[in-house]
Amino acid sequence: MVKHYNDPNVPWYMDRYQVDDKNQIIVAFGADDGEEGRIFQFERNDKNEIKKAVDYGVSKGIPKEQMDFDRVDF
Repeated sequence: MVKHYNDPNVPWYMDRYQVDDKNQIIVAFGADDGEEGRIFQFERNDKNEIKKAVDYGVSKGIPKEQMDFDRVDF
């Protein structure tokens, strides 16, 4: 993943589900997060892995309430 914004202080991420299994979630944080980005892959009901992804996002300045991976309805 490459730098997305002109301002490196603006954190970003994207999340999607796996095409053939909507219980598999993939969350990717941008490479301009100061750590070359990070990708998390987990099952929708895996609270421990969701917490890891959310904690990482919060540490990068992304509001916790935006990262509602376990509540997304496909």
